[in-house]
Amino acid sequence: MKKILGILMIMLLAACGTKEETKKEEQKTYVVGMSADFAPFEYREGGEIVGFDVDLAKEIEKQAGIKLEIQDIAFAGLLPALQTGKIDAIISGMSVTEERKKAVNFSKAYFNVSQVIIVKKDDTSITSGEDLPGKNVGVPLGTTSDTLAEGIEGINLTKYNKAYEAILALNTSKIDAIILDYQQAVNFVGQNPELKILPKELAKEEYAIAISKENTELLEKINGALDNIIGSEFYQELLEKYIVENE
Repeated sequence: MKKILGILMIMLLAACGTKEETKKEEQKTYVVGMSADFAPFEYREGGEIVGFDVDLAKEIEKQAGIKLEIQDIAFAGLLPALQTGKIDAIISGMSVTEERKKAVNFSKAYFNVSQVIIVKKDDTSITSGEDLPGKNVGVPLGTTSDTLAEGIEGINLTKYNKAYEAILALNTSKIDAIILDYQQAVNFVGQNPELKILPKELAKEEYAIAISKENTELLEKINGALDNIIGSEFYQELLEKYIVENE
């Protein structure tokens, strides 16, 4: 009888241990990098980071059964932070490129975007990308806007740590144009009525979540969550809440 009770006790303790381990695994916190100067995707409001990507991250938490902790990092520092293990993922309006795919894994795309040009409303000398050679052009450092501008011959390129610094430079005539992601451009032009977005797109891109090459488990969890999110009622509400078109 004592022997049977002993066996039952061991089994009970083992079961409790398994539950505790499962609980710990479920409660594991992953650190997510965001550059909180990228409205409407991530920006500061009342001292906290809010935006499209923040709400998306919260829904991924629910769908994947994981916890995500947001860390504000300048965009140019996001990939280095991921590669050195300081963060576990990047959810920050990051476009998928072949160069980036060599360094990290990307989730399924969650948003389509384009690269556009911002100029002053009264500037008639720039009507498309073909007019940029010979002009002073600003871009946010480390972005696909930066990469795209690098490939345009004959421009005088200035790189800024933050996109709003480029907007300030354009408003004060230090530069002639800015290359920027469309949704971010819409946000800035909405706040600066003296600026305009040129109608012709320079390039089309997709946003996805970047994860280290080694963390395939997290990639699977995030992709599974995105399968449930994209096209859902929640996703449609997210678009209606944050995404506006240029008028």
